[in-house]
Amino acid sequence: MINKGQGAPLMPVVDKWLFKNESKDIITLNIGGISNITIINKNKNILGFDTGPGMSLLDIYCLKYLNLSYDNNGSISSKGKINKTIVQEWIEENNFILSKPPKSTGKELYGEKWLNSHFKSPKRNDHKNNLANLSYFTAKSIALNIQKFHKGKSKKQTPVYISGGGIKNKSITLNLKKLLLNYNVLSIANIGINPLFKESYAFALLAASNYFNIKINTKNITGADKPYIIGEISKWR
Repeated sequence: MINKGQGAPLMPVVDKWLFKNESKDIITLNIGGISNITIINKNKNILGFDTGPGMSLLDIYCLKYLNLSYDNNGSISSKGKINKTIVQEWIEENNFILSKPPKSTGKELYGEKWLNSHFKSPKRNDHKNNLANLSYFTAKSIALNIQKFHKGKSKKQTPVYISGGGIKNKSITLNLKKLLLNYNVLSIANIGINPLFKESYAFALLAASNYFNIKINTKNITGADKPYIIGEISKWR
């Protein structure tokens, strides 16, 4: 942020290293509390940004109304009925999801405050439908951003590699596959990377880049105006 950037996301920096030898378009998707994507075209141009909610709204809903930490495997949301009209209203109610990158967000936008303003004491019979809508909201916001900002022509051959805890939510992944029929949506495990540990790999690489004083250009990711050394290593006292 010192360099006039957004401060996030940082996963795309690592994706640029991971896929530096690829000769085709690659898209990666990380679904944590917030979702972010990286688009790398065959010419090695990179674009990375947050797309909107990930698991944050689902997890907060489960804890607040069901006394559950999360919707295990998306088992509850998978049983609900999606109201696409409501989800479209959520997408359009602020300008984040459809806005141009660089962009980043967090629970200050898609957190408990958002949830409280959209759900007023939901009835027991509504929980599965509400969770179905929230999971579709996550998937739809991701799909819209991929479709809007990936300019590749051969989309059928373009993989969308998923990582992060959200990969366990079958409702989200199934919705993504339906919404992105022109893409090959699959787990990043298919290329030998554990989807639950990718973020750990990412920050280990970022720490190494800091240690060796490697400046990184994130202009098309965070919007920073110049290459810089990411982060700071705090010494143990």
